[in-house]
Amino acid sequence: MCRAAVEHSSWLMVDSFETDVRNAAGEPVYVPTARVLDHFDHEINEVLGGVDGKKVKICLLAGSDLVRDLSLAGFVRVGGPRADWFRSKQ
Repeated sequence: MCRAAVEHSSWLMVDSFETDVRNAAGEPVYVPTARVLDHFDHEINEVLGGVDGKKVKICLLAGSDLVRDLSLAGFVRVGGPRADWFRSKQ
């Protein structure tokens, strides 16, 4: 459905990275937000060469409810270095 929605766009696309990640049994697995952001950073800055030849900064825009939920689940260290945000403490 998402692919169909953007099939005629020259600037929007659908990336199936999160749905393509599987375990050894071939079942879909949870992909940590940091890994998704790293994937987009690589695809945009390394594979595509950035935007207009310039490296771009990949950010996650989230509301306080999402940050709160991730914090309670142990995925965000509030007040910690940005590199630790959205990385599981497991």
